[in-house]
Amino acid sequence: MELNQILSSLLAGGLAGQVVSLIANHRLQRRRDLNLWIRNEKYKNFSFFISLVSATNRDDYNTFPDEIRVASQKIHILYIDGVAPKNIEILMEKLFQYFLQRKLGRVNNLKKWRGEVRENVKLLRIEFSKELRKNFT
Repeated sequence: MELNQILSSLLAGGLAGQVVSLIANHRLQRRRDLNLWIRNEKYKNFSFFISLVSATNRDDYNTFPDEIRVASQKIHILYIDGVAPKNIEILMEKLFQYFLQRKLGRVNNLKKWRGEVRENVKLLRIEFSKELRKNFT
């Protein structure tokens, strides 16, 4: 084998390897960036939802269930299949129903209602925290 053939084959193999490496790194970086963005969006939306449902002393409950529904939909779209995990989905729906009952004037015992809402907010906060740490610990 001549020196020219050896050098050209080494150069070609090195160049091809670099091209493959660049493409693979680009794809991996895009995936990492997307995962980081989703994690940040989950944090923002989870925090907003918790702050929204923690406000049990409101003057007006007319639009409040709608605000909760919109916030929960923002959380659902952050998952691949468009639905949050079952435990989170159930707790968000429970909280929506609690505030809907309050809007409709079907809450007889306000102290009991506030306690139930507070307990469900706590459970949801715990589930949100677990979800945020699931893929990053």
